[in-house]
Amino acid sequence: MAGNIRGLHIEDVSARNVRRFFDVNPSGTEQKAQVDDLTIRRVDVRGFSKGAIRIRGDSSNIVIEDVLGDSERQDGDNFAIGIALEDTVHDVALRRVEMMNSHDSTNEYWNGDGFTTERGVRNVSFEDTTASGSTDGGYDLKSSATTLRRPIAGDNKRNYRIWGDAAIIDCVSRDPHKRGGSGSQNHFWIAKGARADVSGCEIEDSDERTTAFEIEPGGSLTVQNSSIKTNGKASLVREGGRLEITPSQ
Repeated sequence: MAGNIRGLHIEDVSARNVRRFFDVNPSGTEQKAQVDDLTIRRVDVRGFSKGAIRIRGDSSNIVIEDVLGDSERQDGDNFAIGIALEDTVHDVALRRVEMMNSHDSTNEYWNGDGFTTERGVRNVSFEDTTASGSTDGGYDLKSSATTLRRPIAGDNKRNYRIWGDAAIIDCVSRDPHKRGGSGSQNHFWIAKGARADVSGCEIEDSDERTTAFEIEPGGSLTVQNSSIKTNGKASLVREGGRLEITPSQ
């Protein structure tokens, strides 16, 4: 999509071996591109190097449901991302969406994320979504007013990376896995100045290389009523960071 559009529905589509399946991006004579009232439903993308879906501009009122994206470990295209929300995208609902195996080993720090939201993005809701097998973050979220309900993350280097503010409810985080490059292996990584409230989650791993909770200076993570079973280091809280854990009742 190259310009502004309203009321676009994409349903019951399968795609194979693409660079990116759906992209909102200015091209030609267009100075900007955005979409209002977008629905992407029952879409299956298998084999991507750059991403499944990228939405940009001031796009809003977006529903993404019952979508599967599996990069199948295509490598060599910088910043591989399953679903990316950028600029000032807002009012987005993702339901029953699964992103798998985003892989990017082109730089010293291996990128490759399941879901990303950039600063300026707001009001994003994840429901029953899954992120697995990525060489960086499962959920790499910089947006504000972000809510995740019943998310699952596993086998990513950092299952949940929070840079903005997020509420994460009834989540699952299993077995972080660093495949290469620099950076640590975590269940939750909280950036400088970020805040995450986690409740009712199951957090478990069997790898001694894992640091369950890593908090950068000024970051804040509250974990309530959650089960935590780790074979690695429980936490790394840098100066000025805050971690509060309330045991499961």
